[in-house]
Amino acid sequence: MGLRLLTTWQTLHPDARIEQALTLARLGRLGPALPIAFAGACTCAGIERRPAVEAFAYTRLASTISAAMRLMPIGQTDAHALLARTLDRVPAVVDRIVARDDRVESFSPALDIAAMTQQYLHSRLFRS
Repeated sequence: MGLRLLTTWQTLHPDARIEQALTLARLGRLGPALPIAFAGACTCAGIERRPAVEAFAYTRLASTISAAMRLMPIGQTDAHALLARTLDRVPAVVDRIVARDDRVESFSPALDIAAMTQQYLHSRLFRS
């Protein structure tokens, strides 16, 4: 997904930095994950850190709610209400992320294992 985002971004808004990332991807030296690609596109667009983090949080939460509507017995109204309640908590989370001066980190082994096995499923809802 990250590579598709960078490819699309480069087509719409050419930038030498994105072209460099795409060159590294073609050489097999970089496999841009979605969060990294999103950050790259935001940087090239001149979007400040806080709005970029807020936008990424929104896109991930909205995508999750969209998937839930297709996978679970939840209607559109309930799904949007859940999204609204969840988005109420985003500013505090973004405050903590923006205030951090540490390296970015992530630890989600169960999610990583599930993502690795998804390619073997007969039918998939999401494109990976």
